[in-house]
Amino acid sequence: MMGDSSVVTKAERPHLLGLDRQSLAELLRSWGESPFRANQILQWLHTRQVTDFAAMTNISKALRARLAAETCINEPEIIADQLAADRTRKWLLGLLDGNAIETVFIPEEDRGTLCISSQVGCSLACSFCATGAQGLSRNLETHEIIAQVRVARRFLGLDAITNIVFMGMGEPLLNLRQVLPALDLLRDDYAYGFGARRITVSTAGVVPGMDRLGTESPVNLAISLHASKPPLPAGGVARCLPPLSLAAPTPHHLRICDAGWYQRCRHPCPGTSPLTARHPCYGKFNPL
Repeated sequence: MMGDSSVVTKAERPHLLGLDRQSLAELLRSWGESPFRANQILQWLHTRQVTDFAAMTNISKALRARLAAETCINEPEIIADQLAADRTRKWLLGLLDGNAIETVFIPEEDRGTLCISSQVGCSLACSFCATGAQGLSRNLETHEIIAQVRVARRFLGLDAITNIVFMGMGEPLLNLRQVLPALDLLRDDYAYGFGARRITVSTAGVVPGMDRLGTESPVNLAISLHASKPPLPAGGVARCLPPLSLAAPTPHHLRICDAGWYQRCRHPCPGTSPLTARHPCYGKFNPL
């Protein structure tokens, strides 16, 4: 029995692009549908990039009608599309609430990397970063993270993107509630099918998030270690470093950087390194 879908207001409709396989299966189960339909819907939405429910021909008309009536598919507005001489391409994407985020495609000879955002702005206030200077407006929702990949694939084709890096606007480990389902979708063979070694999450050093990521998603982690010594004195170069670096909780970072620890966090690629540590040096102020 379909029920009265008219009682579902637009604001209450789940964002279909942000539902990973488990969440979509639970929604379908609550409607009395078989959970395996989630695989079919994921393929239409993400693998084939189809958003017209009428085109989803291996799904019943009744289910298509309910999806159209009780879910929503929102994609960002393209405010700007810039192509550089080296074929790097940057999009400024407008969200429904008036905020905007940036997504960048970086082509290389052996790969095509898409750099995506996880927040509107950022709360870490790194003085050298334009996003940090803007402050944090809000976290992105899962569907807004995934929409960046969809937009890029629409312009570049389905095979141009080989790697995903969470190195755009925001600190992804401060938005794991939305980032983790996005990682599941990116890795799902019924959606985007990226291998775990082709996805990297970058952090300025949010230790609790690093712990959680290691146990819940087997992707690569890139850590920015700007200060490897005990707390730096105020002033001078310290004013140019990320606030997280000034406390220099190096023992915690080193524990997470330990290869044995991260291998225990179920990284699926034995013999490879799932961790990258970046440390820009400023002369005598923050030596390794």
